Amino acid sequence: MSAPEYRFFHPDGPAAKSVPRTEHEQKRLDGSRFVFEDSVIPVEVAGQIVQWSQDYRVSDALRLRAAEGHTPGSSVLWLDAGPQAVFAGDLTHSPIQLRRPADACAFDLNPIAAAATRKRVLTEAARRSRRHSRALPWPWRGDHPRQRRSIRHR
Repeated sequence: MSAPEYRFFHPDGPAAKSVPRTEHEQKRLDGSRFVFEDSVIPVEVAGQIVQWSQDYRVSDALRLRAAEGHTPGSSVLWLDAGPQAVFAGDLTHSPIQLRRPADACAFDLNPIAAAATRKRVLTEAARRSRRHSRALPWPWRGDHPRQRRSIRHR
């Protein structure tokens, strides 16, 4: 678990101190508290949480790298062995962000940092690999940012 994510969702962190304005926000906040108390605290008590920041090598083949700007603790998982790949999670929310990484998402807490992170990750992914996992609707069609070839989500 990334250290920023841990601090943000911890019962004493900013997420817990936020004041919900609507019933929906209250349910979301309660859900975050439940997930933290149900899923994170038991793992922490068992001594199995590794807090990290910036870069963390999981194994010889896998590394996590911080993806600042989107949400606290956002990270990207890089596969460095065999057919290299990047698992970018929700770093991009629209296929247009593959061509225009500076386009912000409503959920970016720091749009400038998020845009810089998207550009860095997409540039490195284009240089290293043709495999890219992301949270985009299926089916979608877009252009690979470096190769300018048509690619499809599979």
